[in-house]
Amino acid sequence: MSSELHEKLFVYGCLKPGELGFDHIKEMVDPSCEAATIQDSLLKVRDGFPFIELGKPNHAHNQTSGYLLSVLPHRNEEFWKVVDAFEGNTYKRVTCDAKGKTSGSVKVQVFVGKNPRSGTSYELEGKE
Repeated sequence: MSSELHEKLFVYGCLKPGELGFDHIKEMVDPSCEAATIQDSLLKVRDGFPFIELGKPNHAHNQTSGYLLSVLPHRNEEFWKVVDAFEGNTYKRVTCDAKGKTSGSVKVQVFVGKNPRSGTSYELEGKE
């Protein structure tokens, strides 16, 4: 299964470097993290948790800022198990395109809200 997994994860919430969740994965990723964005996306908060909604090209704030984490090859399988468990039932992992500040366009995994219309939510206007 690990051959199907991407080597990069786009993070925008508690898994970002400097946030509490990053401590769970920092030993499994390259220490250099690249700033990046996902276009045609909307960053929202639902019930206190941030989530991305993809496919929002005509929205005023249609990009989400975050970081690209590169998974260390020898920790790949373990990494995806840890982040899947960490994100739980509220999110689902999907593949999309991100634009790294230096690397340009790259395929990444990102966690998006499973049910973006449920709960109480509000937009964060493209902020990290």
